[in-house]
Amino acid sequence: MRTRVAGLFLFLPLLGRVQFDQLVSKAGYPGTEMIPATSALLSLLSLKLLDKERRSHLNDFSFDEATGLFAGLNIPPKKSYATEYSYGATRDHQQKLLAAWVGALATLLFPQAKSFALDFHPIPFRGDPTGLEQHYLPMRGKADTSVLSFFAQEQESRALCYANANLTRSDQASTTVRYAKSLSPG
Repeated sequence: MRTRVAGLFLFLPLLGRVQFDQLVSKAGYPGTEMIPATSALLSLLSLKLLDKERRSHLNDFSFDEATGLFAGLNIPPKKSYATEYSYGATRDHQQKLLAAWVGALATLLFPQAKSFALDFHPIPFRGDPTGLEQHYLPMRGKADTSVLSFFAQEQESRALCYANANLTRSDQASTTVRYAKSLSPG
């Protein structure tokens, strides 16, 4: 088979080691008989790996058998399916998958992790402020409407291993404790 996207297949050993299909299953992503959840996500992942910013660019690979093979299909799904699938995935699916993904990668990337840098960052927001809070913005020297985000970075490898931008001020104190508990094996 000839393809211009052979680099996709370099990612398969890692997906096998973290048992990606089981992570998708545990996260509860929807699937069909024709396109199982793992295949749907792999077809979307292939776009990210190929640095395609939008699902609409999937048409560039509509008949590329290698892109389909990467996802476990004969050809990748059309953009209408990928768009519909993306809108059908919930935040809960994404959080479960990402938590399991980071957990599986952690043992491979930093098995002896000793320290993490934990930090909260307000991200200024200029849209509809409904539901958002005022947080201190250091660059502006004042509090303003913003989204509060939390980041955890493993110090030695500098790998970003956790991020959440769905916090309220009342969540702030318990977020670090929840993150620490997620690191403990058991």
